[in-house]
Formats: sequence, C-alpha cells, structure tokens
Amino acid sequence: TRRDIERIVLSGQLERLSGMNFSGADFSGLDLSKARFDRCNLEQADFSRCVLFDAVLTNCHMCEAIFENAKMDRVQISNCVAERVVMDRASLIGSRCGDNNFVDASFREAQCSSSSFHKSLMIKIDATRCMFQGADLTQCNMSEANLTGADFTQASMRRAILHGVEREGANLSMGGVLS
Repeated sequence: TRRDIERIVLSGQLERLSGMNFSGADFSGLDLSKARFDRCNLEQADFSRCVLFDAVLTNCHMCEAIFENAKMDRVQISNCVAERVVMDRASLIGSRCGDNNFVDASFREAQCSSSSFHKSLMIKIDATRCMFQGADLTQCNMSEANLTGADFTQASMRRAILHGVEREGANLSMGGVLS
C-alpha cells in the first residue's frame, strides 16, 4: 500500500530494495533519490513526478511502469525489462540506461541529454521531441521508432539499427557518428 511505501522511504531503507514485489505500487511524487531496486517487480508501478536522482534499477521487471515527469538525472537502469514503460517529459540527463528492453516505450519530450542507452532495444519507441543531445545510442535497435522532432545533436549512434524510423523534423546533426 501507499502507507507501506512511505514507511520504507521514511525508514531510510531505500538502498536495500532487493527481490521485492512492487507491482502496481504508487510511488508518485516521492523522493527516492539514491534508491537501489535490484531484481524487483515494478510492473505497472507509478513513479510519476518522483525524484530518483542517482537511483539504481538493475535486473527489474518494469513493464508498463509510469515515470511521467520524473526527475531521474544520473539514474542507472541496467538489464531491465521495461516494455511499454512511460518516460514522457522525464529528465534522465547524464543517466546510464544500457542493456535494457524498452520495446514500445514512450519517451515523448523526455530530456535524455548526455545519457547512455548503449545496446538497448528501443524498437517501436515513441521519442517524439525527445532530447538526445550528446547521448550514446551505440548498438541500439531503434527499428520502427517515432523520432519526430527529436534532437540528436552530437549523439553517437554507431552500429545503431534505424530501419523504418519516422524522423520528420528530427535533428540528426551527429557530427559523423552514424554508421
């Protein structure tokens, strides 16, 4: 319940969240900075408007979780299944989000500048007007993604797969790092 989650936050146990089931949990609006979620079930959890600065999410199942308008700068997300996750208008500046499954995820108007999504599956994502300036998208599979109006200025997309992407109005000024 929400009360149980608030108790965990107040108790300072955020650095020891391992193997827990938070499916459908309401974390909305909470400050979860430096939280460590390892092997947790976060499916359909609501992290809207959360503060997750310097948080770590590893080996988690987070399908359909909502991170809308979350402040997630310097977050580390790795080896997670995050299909259909919603990151609309979230700030992930300077984050490390490599080796994840973000298939069918939504990153509409998200701030992902200077972040790394190295080797992530980003098939069919909606990244409309997403900011990827200086991001590392090396070896990402972004097939059939909607990149309309997205900004990739100085982003690295070496060996990225971009089959069938929608890129109308996208800024692909990557300084020669698309190959």
